[in-house]
Amino acid sequence: MEAYLEIDPGNMDFAMSGDWAQIQRLGEEFANKELDFTLTFHATTRPFPVAKLIDRIDGRLADSDVKQNPVFRELLEEYREQRPRELAGTQQIRYFIGVQVDPFEVYDRYQDEQSPAEKLTSFPMVGFLVNPFVTRRNDMADAEIRAAMFEKLENRCRILQTEFVQKVPGWSAHRLTTVELFVLSMDFWNSEKHEYDDGEDAIRDHPTIDHQRRADQ
Repeated sequence: MEAYLEIDPGNMDFAMSGDWAQIQRLGEEFANKELDFTLTFHATTRPFPVAKLIDRIDGRLADSDVKQNPVFRELLEEYREQRPRELAGTQQIRYFIGVQVDPFEVYDRYQDEQSPAEKLTSFPMVGFLVNPFVTRRNDMADAEIRAAMFEKLENRCRILQTEFVQKVPGWSAHRLTTVELFVLSMDFWNSEKHEYDDGEDAIRDHPTIDHQRRADQ
């Protein structure tokens, strides 16, 4: 069972060496103190969203702290003028972190630990009364294991978000939906980008080949 988070590291154009050193330190702390499961790292590219960058800069120029700082405002205005031209035709890197849970990570719990009802079956005179209520446990094991895997996966995604991503200034992340993963797969296998205002538009809600009953002649 797997889940993927897309990491948005924000704009690092003005980042200083100390900013990069802080990210490295936070990553090391997370790996040493919190990380006890496997992560996979993936990256892909897409055309740089220049229009979004311009909107973000325009919004920043309207902030009161920028208006009160003429030097920074002039620098930001110059950046708005030059940077979009520099980025025209360039590609933006997208970063993804994969989190997974293996069935064996939760399977041992159901093999080695008995439920309270199962423990009662070992008591004389009482065991035969309880036994009918635990005979279906093996049939439910797969569902229980899957539920435990889902819970562990959710917990790992939450740890990654709260203990690493949210601690890095300017970083954010969101968990990819099934539709978003589907569109990324389309990009990879078709070697082209697919743009959808709504990801759900990528999924058909009716058969590709339709049929109608032919009228009697």
